[in-house]
Amino acid sequence: AKCFEDHFWYSPSCRADPGTCLIFFTAGSGWGLSEILLKATLYNIPLATAVAKTYQTFVKLPTDFNFMLYWWVPDPTFLRLKPRKIVFPEYDREAWAIGDRRSAGRDISVDKLVSWDLSLLAPEVKEFLTGFQTSLKALDDIMLDQLDTNDADFDVVCRWLLANELKWKSWLPESGKCLSQFGMYSEKDGKFLQIREEVKITCRACPSGFFSSQLEDAKGITFICKECPSGTFQTSGASVSCIPCATGSYQDETGSLACKRCPVGQYQDEEGQRDCKLCPSGATTLLLGSSSILDCGCTAGSINVASVATNVTSRVLECLPCGEGLDCPFSSSVQALLTGQPSSSEQLATRIQSGYFATVKDPLQPFRCRPAPWCPGGMPGTCAGGLKGEPCSFCPDGKSWAGDMCADCGAAAVGLVVAISLALMGVRTAYFYTNSAVTAQATPFKTFQMALGLVANVLQSLALFGLMSAKWPQTFEMASSHLQIFVLDMDGLSLGCLVGGTSSLSYVATALVCPLMLLWLALCHALSQARCFRMWGLEQWKLPLTLNTMGLCLQLGFGTIAAAALKPMMCYKHPNGRYSVFSYPSIFCGDAKHGLLLAFGISSLMVFVVGFLVTCSYAVWELPRWSVKGEHGKVQSFRFCTANFRSDTYGFIVAILCRGLGFAIAVVAGTNVPPAQTAVASLVLIIYLVLQASLRPWKAPAINVADTVFTGSLLTLASRSLQVDSETEAEFAESFTVIILMLILFCLASLVLLCVFGMALKFAGANWDKYLSLGGYDNHAARKITQSLKECAKALMEMDDAYLCKEIETMNSYDVRTILNLINILGADFHDVNDPTSNLALAQLSQRASSMGSRVRLAALNASITQNLEEPDESDDPPTSVALADADPPATPRIASEAVRASETPVPRSDGPSEASDPGEDDDARHWKSHIVHNIL
Repeated sequence: AKCFEDHFWYSPSCRADPGTCLIFFTAGSGWGLSEILLKATLYNIPLATAVAKTYQTFVKLPTDFNFMLYWWVPDPTFLRLKPRKIVFPEYDREAWAIGDRRSAGRDISVDKLVSWDLSLLAPEVKEFLTGFQTSLKALDDIMLDQLDTNDADFDVVCRWLLANELKWKSWLPESGKCLSQFGMYSEKDGKFLQIREEVKITCRACPSGFFSSQLEDAKGITFICKECPSGTFQTSGASVSCIPCATGSYQDETGSLACKRCPVGQYQDEEGQRDCKLCPSGATTLLLGSSSILDCGCTAGSINVASVATNVTSRVLECLPCGEGLDCPFSSSVQALLTGQPSSSEQLATRIQSGYFATVKDPLQPFRCRPAPWCPGGMPGTCAGGLKGEPCSFCPDGKSWAGDMCADCGAAAVGLVVAISLALMGVRTAYFYTNSAVTAQATPFKTFQMALGLVANVLQSLALFGLMSAKWPQTFEMASSHLQIFVLDMDGLSLGCLVGGTSSLSYVATALVCPLMLLWLALCHALSQARCFRMWGLEQWKLPLTLNTMGLCLQLGFGTIAAAALKPMMCYKHPNGRYSVFSYPSIFCGDAKHGLLLAFGISSLMVFVVGFLVTCSYAVWELPRWSVKGEHGKVQSFRFCTANFRSDTYGFIVAILCRGLGFAIAVVAGTNVPPAQTAVASLVLIIYLVLQASLRPWKAPAINVADTVFTGSLLTLASRSLQVDSETEAEFAESFTVIILMLILFCLASLVLLCVFGMALKFAGANWDKYLSLGGYDNHAARKITQSLKECAKALMEMDDAYLCKEIETMNSYDVRTILNLINILGADFHDVNDPTSNLALAQLSQRASSMGSRVRLAALNASITQNLEEPDESDDPPTSVALADADPPATPRIASEAVRASETPVPRSDGPSEASDPGEDDDARHWKSHIVHNIL
């Protein structure tokens, strides 16, 4: 716009004569200037517009001059001037939108926005403001009063209120009248009111847990805040209703902000409930907040034996404890067990545990399986590898167990026949290997024989451990399972291919192994007596040596025979309360088949276990007397009792037999109590270890050391500390068992290698006894020992009897025992046939020795036995007797040149070997005796 005279803008209607222009005065940045310029032009209003430099100028000039100005109301600035409003056409929004401002401008309300949710925070204030209605004149009067009196705002307004009571009373809200979402509240008591009271009442928004409810009384309608009832909740404030609890939840309190979830074991299938419903007895839910009875299931460890659900909203549950052998997670049922389908996830599948078996007909009565891997568990009726029986225990006819499954017999039956044939040949050959000459010192071959017997004894013990119910580490169980042949468990040899899958026939075949072996030896002996076989070169067997071979076979397999005889008495308990024979689980204790097993087992026990033990004990007691009396046939029938032991400790054979029987008894006595088994086995081993360590009975020192190591290792295995009772012990038990088994294997290998090395040295003519004696003494010191012994005897003869008696009385008991052992040796084995005086003296010494100790004479063990044969054949050869063969590697017995009667004096020693004596007898005997004398001196 163009400013004329540098101060005014003239409208077109008065530019020609500015004196006719009316002044329009404004301030600030030109308040309303553009609008008035447009209107002055359009409506030909003669205006001269101007803008005050300062607000003070704008306020002062209108009081001095009369002109148009820009102003707003209500405002007291120009109130005394009583200005009048210039009216233009009514405000046209659309015209203003396109820039046409000929209409009046839009009135602008100058307000203060206190709160957008004022109705929620202060409903009374909002109601007051809603009713607040006043005129512009009333406001002008208040402002004029303040201009006249110059009083404060509060005083001016207070005077107006006092003077105009009728006007403002209609603005106030009704007392106790609250709107929806609010409730009456007593400021004095600080609580919400449920009825109108004569107190100062305000309205407050209902808090969370409450709802606004309408109240109608004599004074009208109002609203009060009520607590949400039980079964409902409300999280928000200023609410007009409460929300019912959803299914799976409840609320047993009023005024709640939220509902509670149903606890485990309860459910709620309705909304708005104050409590939950209990699952049937014995049932529970898996999670919180269950909303249906279908969420209920039997607790873990129990199973539902009822029928399926009657309908989709209810369920019939009859929960019973599962018991041993069943894996029953939450919501187990018989239907889930039979179908194998889990209730919700694979972890919640109901199944038979591994190592147990149950029939489809009666799935809740499981059997414990032996061995456990034969029953993989899972669904009822499941067996591993095609096994059959209750529980899984035998293969179908025509099949045999092949390690992990039942396979067709085929070559397995042929292999079994070959194995039996080889066993029979081995038993017959044992006659020649076990009846070699007995020497005081263990030769390399004899040591090797003892080592093999010790190995067999250790393997029997490990196999017997496998029969125990104790839970062994997996490595030991695997090793023991491969050794069950040593307890006559011949399933691995496909015995079922010969006797079928019947367990009773399998045991009968096992029980007959021992008598058949003895019958086979008896048959071989009888055949050797027949003249026709002798014509073919078959050597005639001696009855004492045949009996000795039988006794040795029984002694080596005594633990096995005892365990086999006691197997029918080993009944273990199933979880269903029934009992099965431990080695034949398909035979239940008390039935007819079990009676058959008991008959064979008891017979075998009485004859081959108890009978053999009593016979050996009696023989050990009588052997010294038989030896002195020259009853060589009896002595040689029990050579197996003495051949491996020192001549003063041969009674140790009874300890060996008792150990085998003790192991078998330990397995039977504690079949259902594993700690009792390991305790009895440990006690047996401790007693044996004490006897072995104190007596050192074996002839070969290497065998004594090995026997001690083996017994200590077995004692460690038998310790209950190796049982896997917890996960934290499992790894240690597994590693420690491997170490023990490796130690046993190392000792076995070392012992065998040592024996082989000794035999090689003997074959090469080198000195072998130093190694088999684990150091020992020098064999070439015999002459020195002989000279020392004679000098000692001469000195003893010169001593006074009273002095010598006194010295012996003061000696240590072990030293006295040493002297007695020397007397026994001299009295039993030292004879000089060329000196009758010496013979008489030694005979007297032998009689004295027999009263102080017991020894068996080597001569009696090695004496030739005459057998009365039939008449000579056509060759007219004279009768012959069979003599003993050499101690090392055995061959068929030699034919002696002369027959020696059984009652005659034992074969004497001479400077050179005779045909009927062992060529190395003199050196071996002197070596051993000089070793004893050397220690005594």
